Amino acid sequence: MLDYDPPEEMANVQQVDDVLGETARWSEKVDIYAFSCVCYEIVTGDIPFGRMSEMSVAIKVIQGIRPAVPAERVGPLAEVLSLMEDCWKQSPAERPSAPEVVKRVDEIKNRL
Repeated sequence: MLDYDPPEEMANVQQVDDVLGETARWSEKVDIYAFSCVCYEIVTGDIPFGRMSEMSVAIKVIQGIRPAVPAERVGPLAEVLSLMEDCWKQSPAERPSAPEVVKRVDEIKNRL
């Protein structure tokens, strides 16, 4: 499902496949990006970018554009939105690791 693919996968999949001659193996950072999309769906009740075409979504994601997030940021929702935005950063290196995501989710859960 392209709506959950990170920018590095959309932009580089053909180039990587050409060089390696096989489907590339992605790091955990791809899953972290997909996790942010699941968070978006839970918070908003909609899929990222609504019902746009796959090409439109790919262009937006590669350009660094992300879906609009709720403006109201109070309590646990603010923390979830902050985590979500960290997880969908353009650069995989800037996204938190899986253990960091688990830690932050646990912290949010413990404050409920």
